[in-house]
Amino acid sequence: MLQTLAFLPLLGKISISILFWILALSFFVVQIILRKNVSPAIGHCLYWIGNTWLVFILYTAIIYALISLLNYFFVPIPYGIFISMIFAILAISYGFINFSHPKIKHQSIEIKKTIADKQNMKVVFISDVHLGYGINSGRLQKFVKTINDQQADAIFIGGDLIDMNIYPVEKAKMYEYINRLSAKDGIFMVMGNHDYICGQEKTINFIKKTHITLLKDTILILPNGLQIIGRDDKSNKKRQSIAELTKHIDFKQPTILLDHQPDNETINEIVRKNIDLGLFGHTHHGQFFPINLITSILYKHSYGYEYINHTHIYTSSGIGLWGPPVRLGSNSEIVVFDILF
Repeated sequence: MLQTLAFLPLLGKISISILFWILALSFFVVQIILRKNVSPAIGHCLYWIGNTWLVFILYTAIIYALISLLNYFFVPIPYGIFISMIFAILAISYGFINFSHPKIKHQSIEIKKTIADKQNMKVVFISDVHLGYGINSGRLQKFVKTINDQQADAIFIGGDLIDMNIYPVEKAKMYEYINRLSAKDGIFMVMGNHDYICGQEKTINFIKKTHITLLKDTILILPNGLQIIGRDDKSNKKRQSIAELTKHIDFKQPTILLDHQPDNETINEIVRKNIDLGLFGHTHHGQFFPINLITSILYKHSYGYEYINHTHIYTSSGIGLWGPPVRLGSNSEIVVFDILF
């Protein structure tokens, strides 16, 4: 890099190098700082600066590597590092705009069982909100409005409601905005790994201030007969197995299972048990390239809808974010299920 900056005086090179390394280490520094209780406004700025710089370095390095290959095998391209930085900034800008506009994804499914009163039910599924220094109250209000616009019968939250520190969430009284969510049959949630990182008791106490019904290895039956299984996150080493959870399930009635992490073993088990619909989150669909390639390797069902042996499976890319406010190769999404019974 310093060779590219050969036209600068020595002091300029040193200053740029120092700035580079300060920013390069900012991601790790920010992760440490934000585990403490700092002002939500200051924490929000630190979070976005530190995390965005991480992606900037990654994309600059990828693009610069491609330009270096072109230089070596084809036509020399001058000022490669600056061109790489410009393209990285453009990519990040697009990724930020993409993240800022969650997609409404409609998924129609048929469950060949009956419920009381009517044959149709509209369910909104969101996951990985990550409230905290990254997702603040302003963005949460937009999420709530968009979700309410769907006029769902029920809302399901697939874990990671909180990011890693409850302080900015409580300080901004985000439970007041969550309590604006509206669904006739209720709002139901399971825990995610970040809800445990934040602190199980802190997360539970926060949820108690909302209209959310938390399901921790719990089965709840709606008045229409729909059975909702909420499985605790694998962060709880003593959580129940699928076999234990479904021991008293009436499989003649429709069943929906919520579980944060789409482990291959879990999905195989719910297919064996003929659970009608399994809802998962956690992966963010990698959030940005090339991480989405890694999640596709780690998880057989890393994103989207599949139908296997009478079981509908959906893994959401999430509505919020962890780390950089960038979506490249994935979308922030709100999934609307139109279920025909």
